[in-house]
Amino acid sequence: MIYTTTKGREKTMKFKLNKLTLLLLAAPLAANASVTWSGTNDGIPETLGKVNPDTVNGLIQVGTGTGNEGNLRIDGGSVVNIQGTLHIANHRQSKGTVVVDGQGSKLVVNSNANNPMNIGNFGNGNLYVSNGGQVIGEFEGTEPTPHFWGWLRDTPEDVTNTVISVTGKGSLLQYPKNAEIRVAASDWSSKTNTVNVLVADEGQLTAGTLRVGNGTTNIQIGDNNKAGTFDVEKIKLEENPQKVKFDFAQTDNFNFTPEMTSASPTTKIVDFVQRGSGTTLFAPRNMSGVNSNVNITNGTLKVGRDNAFGDASVKSNVDIGEKGTFELNNFNATVTNLNNKGTLDLTSENANKTLTVEGDYHSDGGKLIVKTTWNNNNSSSDTLHIKGKATGRTIVSTRNGFIEGDVLRQARENIFSADMIKMDDPNSEAIFEGTAKTRNADEAQLAKKNGTTYAWTLKVLGHDIYIEPATAYIQMPRVNMELGYSVLDTLHQRRGEIRQSPNSAVWARVSGKRLETEGRTRLDVDSSQYIAQVGYDFNRSEMQNGLPQSLSGVYFAYSRADSRFYDQYRAEHGELIADKYIGKGKTTAANIGVYHLYRAPNNAYVDTVAQFSYLTNKYNFVSNPEVRQHGWSGALSVEGGHSFALGNSNWRLEPQTQLVYQRLKLQSFYHDADRRVEQGTDNNLRGRIGVRLSHSKDFQRNPTVYFVANVWHDFMSAKSVLIGDKKYGENDARTWLEGGAGLNVPFGNHAIHADLRLEHSLGSKGTRSGAKAVLGYSYAW
Repeated sequence: MIYTTTKGREKTMKFKLNKLTLLLLAAPLAANASVTWSGTNDGIPETLGKVNPDTVNGLIQVGTGTGNEGNLRIDGGSVVNIQGTLHIANHRQSKGTVVVDGQGSKLVVNSNANNPMNIGNFGNGNLYVSNGGQVIGEFEGTEPTPHFWGWLRDTPEDVTNTVISVTGKGSLLQYPKNAEIRVAASDWSSKTNTVNVLVADEGQLTAGTLRVGNGTTNIQIGDNNKAGTFDVEKIKLEENPQKVKFDFAQTDNFNFTPEMTSASPTTKIVDFVQRGSGTTLFAPRNMSGVNSNVNITNGTLKVGRDNAFGDASVKSNVDIGEKGTFELNNFNATVTNLNNKGTLDLTSENANKTLTVEGDYHSDGGKLIVKTTWNNNNSSSDTLHIKGKATGRTIVSTRNGFIEGDVLRQARENIFSADMIKMDDPNSEAIFEGTAKTRNADEAQLAKKNGTTYAWTLKVLGHDIYIEPATAYIQMPRVNMELGYSVLDTLHQRRGEIRQSPNSAVWARVSGKRLETEGRTRLDVDSSQYIAQVGYDFNRSEMQNGLPQSLSGVYFAYSRADSRFYDQYRAEHGELIADKYIGKGKTTAANIGVYHLYRAPNNAYVDTVAQFSYLTNKYNFVSNPEVRQHGWSGALSVEGGHSFALGNSNWRLEPQTQLVYQRLKLQSFYHDADRRVEQGTDNNLRGRIGVRLSHSKDFQRNPTVYFVANVWHDFMSAKSVLIGDKKYGENDARTWLEGGAGLNVPFGNHAIHADLRLEHSLGSKGTRSGAKAVLGYSYAW
């Protein structure tokens, strides 16, 4: 059915409207199929919706008359075509609401004449398009008859609010691409009209030009859900809008691409707010004369073209919140001021993009991410250029944690990478600090080249900068070997004086040692060793009738070493620092050994020991989590000596020699996802020559006091450790002097012994110093 209303029959229409109004007052809701309406409206036929689709010729007003309210709802797949003009809220202080809901539901305003679709025509107009509903305005709406959203006319004291909501998959509000819509505009300079637009959850708004007027305009994308499509060609700002805000509250990706212009550069600032957890591609095709405030409280705002915020002639202030990220996305950009509490990501594929801050930059612990390529002949980097004052603290890093390029060869030169931070003000108080990984244990640190620029460096005083754990990774194998040697020790440290006994013996001892080593190059370690050991002689024969003494046995030991690691070239911000400590390590080992002692009638002896140890290493660093690894070691010691009486006195002199071979195997592990640490298998051969001077009337029955002097030497240097793709090592002292004293006290079948040793390196190839104390007990029967 087609219904016709004309202005020429104004009196008749008023009469019919009054009858309709009385009917609506008696029965507030009239419904035909899926088209319903209520309140005070004009031009709606009483039988609208009885057929589908249905068509109306003429003007329809939803919410007409001063102070009145009207509603129209189209759902259930109903289609209504209006061959004329649609006004939603068409008088002062009126309110009109149109709802088009559900798949297949459609409202079309089509005409060959000048028939716009106006929402809030100096009243409070609302349009809700949801769940796949569609509203299509076919009139182009160019001047002098544009479309209106939230129009305010003649009465600047009025306050109006207009809501346009397009939500749900398939929902559509569509105007022609060359249509013009005046938004929050007025005849005069009134600013009391507000238009709120929501496009969310895969809904779509399509239009030509939004001409933003004097009132308040809020356009929201997403509502903590998926974004909609904002398909608008142009946004034109009039002389002095009260407020213009684009609110990106989506949880997925959204592209913002209209052309934006302003009638005057003095126009109030436009607010762009990124508060959804998703990502907005900010790529307006033009920002001519548009001043802006960009507030990123959550999610990511990503630049979509060069100078997306305009050039230096406009103001653009960017504020990045703690949960927000601002990305250059392979483009250059210029902003006026920038406040960074979140993440500022400048990374580009070719490491050559620049963010220019024409005014001031401030950071409260914000992050700055760049890409730096450092090749053999050149270097390039994304750059932050601050022309005003820079303050606060910024943490700088690269996106994947690495510097790209041939860093290994460049590391041989004491140079900087390309500049990544430039400050024009030499008095700026900002602090920029950060580190970047290489493919090995070398670390790039952000350093201040001069008063105004920052760049990466791999050197401090001509030495490579190491990651903190490197010192421990390099030195730990030697810590493990030293612990193994301490469990073996020498015969008299282990057993004291071995008495004659026809049967068996048990023995035990505890020992502690403090060992400090300083590498010839840079790496130091201080270790405290603790050992508890018990043994049993299970095969003994005594020296009698010219026969030698022989005994065999087994021992078990628990050993531990607590170590602190130091790097003499530890650096921060590319500068040497006083604190050399980088972290600590702990080694625990379970040890088992077998031994055999042969003592000839002429007081010569040979002591042979074989030992196996299972090790666990734990690394704890200043700035890295705990790392744990396992390994094992095997050792074989052969010691010999010959005791001589000094005249008729109770003193005896015993020259000694000892040779110890040890093999260590440690598991490989990953320092992080990219760098593997391979300490592998290490071997060492350690030798000793020395002398023991003892005094006793009869060591079987009387206390024995002795003094020792030894020279120790490592015949093999420590193996290099592979970290990533590069080997690292340290040269420790390999020859040292040891001196000490001991006491053995027998009583009955029991005996206790104590031993104290001091040691210090010889020569200048590294430094070694230590002290060790042993307390032992034995019982023979």
